[in-house]
Order: sequence, then structure tokens, then C-alpha cells
Amino acid sequence: AAVNPGVFMSWHLTPSDEWSMEAGLRADLVTAAITADVDLHQPPMNNGAVGLSLFDFYGTEDVDRIFGLSTAFASVNYQATENWSFQAAAGHGARAPSLTELYAAGPFMFLLQNGQNALIGNPTLRPERRTQLDLGVQFQSDRLTFQANAWHAWIHDAVTFENVGVSVINNVVEQVALTYVNTDLATMSGFETACDYRVVDGLGLFGI
Repeated sequence: AAVNPGVFMSWHLTPSDEWSMEAGLRADLVTAAITADVDLHQPPMNNGAVGLSLFDFYGTEDVDRIFGLSTAFASVNYQATENWSFQAAAGHGARAPSLTELYAAGPFMFLLQNGQNALIGNPTLRPERRTQLDLGVQFQSDRLTFQANAWHAWIHDAVTFENVGVSVINNVVEQVALTYVNTDLATMSGFETACDYRVVDGLGLFGI
């Protein structure tokens, strides 16, 4: 089970007709624990070939976790002309590992290609921490609205899969054992566009 209380605050400032700014802070406390009546000293699956307890799979008996998370962002908007505006933003946030990432005990996962794969959680995972920069532009008239945004993110301790064992029978891979791990750093970049055109009152076209 997981519990996630949090508090947040935000500020909005408009120093002039052209400039507006916004900022915010958030703090979360996430607790995660196995609360069901489960014998963690027993194998997670009825598989005599495995014969290991959940503690053996996890590599630890300390499975209760507490995560302190913080989030902050700031953005600025400049109204250059009646139709054109420009935006910039920066933010930092964190995500606690999900219950599946922490405590999975061999479930079927649709995102894994082979249904025979075995997935075991990792209660020692650290939270993902992401820092992101955004730049955007928008054009708006009576009938046409167009906007484009580009962003780049640095993700520390990103959660991903790691292959920890392969079962081969008759030279055929029958099962792959996977667990979740943190990577030191992952980076992501992207852009998005959107366009909305009002043909007549009550009828519009939208595209990306």
C-alpha cells in the first residue's frame, strides 16, 4: 500500500501588460509497504525450479520505504505584440517508485514481449528526479491559434529494466528474469505543435 500526503503553493505576478510570471513549490511524503498477509519467506510463485523467497529475490528484508519529494517550477510569458507571445519555463520534480516497481512478484506485464518473462520488484529503488527546460511561441488571432513548444529533460535515477537471468532450453530462450533498477542519467528531448482554426462560428479545425 502507498500513502501520499502533500502540500503546494503557487504565485502569479504581472508586472506589466507585456510580462507575466508564475512559480510554484510542492512537497510530498510517500510511504510504501507490503500490508497484505504474505509470507515473504516463501517463493512468490509455485515453481519448484525457482524455490527462492521474495526476500531472496529482493535481496533485502527491509521493504518498507519512505520518500521525501520536492517539486519546483517557474515560467515567464512575454506578449511581444497583439498576436505573438513567447514563453520560457524551468522545473524540477521527483517521482517515487510505483508499487509494481518496488514489490512485483512475477506478474504478467503487457509491456514485456514474452509472457513467460518473470518480473521481480526492487524495494531499494531511489526516486526519479527530473529537471526540464521549455521554450514556446504562440500566435493568436480572431480565427487562428498556433503554438509550438520545445523541451529538454535530464532524469537522474530513471527507473528501467535490467536482465538478471536467462533460462535456455534446447538452445531456445524460454524465460528472462527482469528487475527494476535506477540509471545514473537519462536525457529526453522533444517538441510539440498545435493549430486551431475557426472556420465559422461553431465550426473549427484542429491539428497537431
